[in-house]
Formats: sequence, structure tokens, C-alpha cells
Amino acid sequence: MIKYFSTRKKWIYSIHFFLFTIGGLFSSYAQTPEIQTIDSAKWILSQCIKTHGGPIDSKELSFTFRDKLYRGVFEGGNFEMSRQFKKGDSLYLDKLNNTEFVRTINNERVELSERWINGYSNSLNSVFYFAMLPFKLDDKAVILSYFGKQKTKNGEYFLVKVSFKQEGGGEDHQDQFRYWINTKTFQLDYFAYSYETSGGGVRFRAVNKRHKLNSGYIFQDYINYKANVGVDLDKLLQMQENGELKEVSRIELENVELKNL
Repeated sequence: MIKYFSTRKKWIYSIHFFLFTIGGLFSSYAQTPEIQTIDSAKWILSQCIKTHGGPIDSKELSFTFRDKLYRGVFEGGNFEMSRQFKKGDSLYLDKLNNTEFVRTINNERVELSERWINGYSNSLNSVFYFAMLPFKLDDKAVILSYFGKQKTKNGEYFLVKVSFKQEGGGEDHQDQFRYWINTKTFQLDYFAYSYETSGGGVRFRAVNKRHKLNSGYIFQDYINYKANVGVDLDKLLQMQENGELKEVSRIELENVELKNL
């Protein structure tokens, strides 16, 4: 009898342990967040980029922004970005590529100090960076974090944090970004960022118009809002919906074209 009960106990304990293990396994699957890793943040952004048309490579992009003509050529990691505009009777042309920045006035090269080269380069690069979102987020210098979902009156969003490595992240690598990507459409509807240059600041941008090209690519216009320095970037979408942010400008592209090289 003693041996019987001992064997029976072992059998019962084995069954309990098996059920506990299986139950725990199913429980862990049930309780595992839908998105929980940096790889998932990469997946969200990859789906967003795909929704907006796919990576931009072996392409020529052109558009007009605030009366300046912008043109960018992107191929296999090499790029040349330019803008052309008039001041009085003079024609200005700025060009930035992988190795240098050059300004010409009426086709004659202008010698610039390092300070002005950096300023003009950052300005030109910044216009293309924002015009080419979310495509520009597919970069080796990007550091991704997933911050969960946010529900709003306009829908539900994945919130993705983006920062940059110092190497390859440019002079503004310390800037912090948040991107709100619609969980149903995978379109980029909002983004926010903080910056430290020129005394620092915080901006929030909401999509105002989408330029849907025949190629399937989507480029976007934004309403640009201002927030106080030091505000929690994660709360800016709710603040915008509550009317707590001040509109400061409109980011509007014209004559957007994308061609294959």
C-alpha cells in the first residue's frame, strides 16, 4: 500500500507539473504584449515605409518648397541634394553630396567659411529629411524603441521613439523624435521632436495633406506646432487634440515628382 500511494503521488505530481507547465506556456502567450522588442519597432517602421511606397533608392526626387526648387538623387548610399532659388537678379544653387557642400551664384562658386558651410548643409539636409519621412528612418544611425500603443479620438497608434548614434547621426544626433503610426493603415500621421540648436525647442507635426504619386509613393504636408521646451514628447498628441499646442507654420510641398534613375 505504501508503495502504491508513493507511485500514485509521483504520477499525480507529474500530471500536475505537466498541466502547470502547459498552462503557464499558454498563459505566457496570452499575456505577452503584441509588440515588445526593438525588432518589432523595426517591423512597424518597415510596414510604414512599405505603405508609403517603399525605400527610395535609384530615384530622383524633386519638389518646390517655399519658392525654392529642391532636387535629390539617391543611389546605393550615394546622394546629391540641391536647391535653387533667386534673390533679386541672382540665381543661387546649393549642392550637398557625400563629400562636400558647394554654393554657386550665377554659376560661380562662392567661398564659404566652415560655419556657413555647416549651416547651409544642415538646412538643406533638414528639408529633405522631413520631406522624405518615413523613408529616411531606414538608416544605420537610427536607434529605435517601441513605446506601446496610444488610443486617441482619431484612432489607435503605435508610438515609436527614434534617436541617433553619434557616428553617422550628423551634428543634430542628440535630437529626440516620436512617430505615431496608425495601427490599421500603417501610415505616419503625426511626429514630434526636440532639438538643442539655436536655444532648443519642441515641435509637433500633424499630416495636413498627402501627395499620392502614380508610382504608389506618398509624400506629406504638415501643420507645424510649437510646445514648451522640456515637455514630455509622448504627451504631445493628446495635447494637440486638446488644443494645447500653438500652430507656427505649414510645411507644404508643391510639384512633387519621383523618377527612376
